Amino acid sequence: MLFGTFTGGKVKWNEDGTVATVKAQMAISGGSVKGEPVTGGSGSFAGTLSHLTFPPTVEGKLTREPPS
Repeated sequence: MLFGTFTGGKVKWNEDGTVATVKAQMAISGGSVKGEPVTGGSGSFAGTLSHLTFPPTVEGKLTREPPS
C-alpha cells in the first residue's frame, strides 16, 4: 500500500454518469510495495471508476517512479 497526495489529473464521466475514466498524477509520501518500504517518488494512475455496483469500484494501474 502506498500513500501520498494527488498533484493533478482528470476524471471524464460517460454520458449517464455511471463510469469515469481516471488519469491522475501523485507524489508518493511512503508505504510499501511487496513488503519493501517506499519513501518518496511519484506515480501515475490510469483506470476507471464505476458506479454500476454498490459500493463503487476503482480499477486501474499505478506506475511508480522512484525518487531522483
